[in-house]
Amino acid sequence: MIGLLCFVLAILASPFKSKLRLEAENAVPRHRLIVLKRRLHGRVRLTNNDRWFFIQLYRWFPSILKVRHLQNYLP
Repeated sequence: MIGLLCFVLAILASPFKSKLRLEAENAVPRHRLIVLKRRLHGRVRLTNNDRWFFIQLYRWFPSILKVRHLQNYLP
């Protein structure tokens, strides 16, 4: 119950956060993602289940390829 109350208060307070604070909150996960990418050596090995998932995803949402190509341009 206390967790739910904290969540509601956080939702109500979020419009009043400064832009600088929001950028700082986003910087931490972004930095962790960069560090994680550095630790991976080589290419990711896909299993047959992974390939099947991506094929189904493309069949259901063909526009997903646009998102994948945009990912190359993100910092």
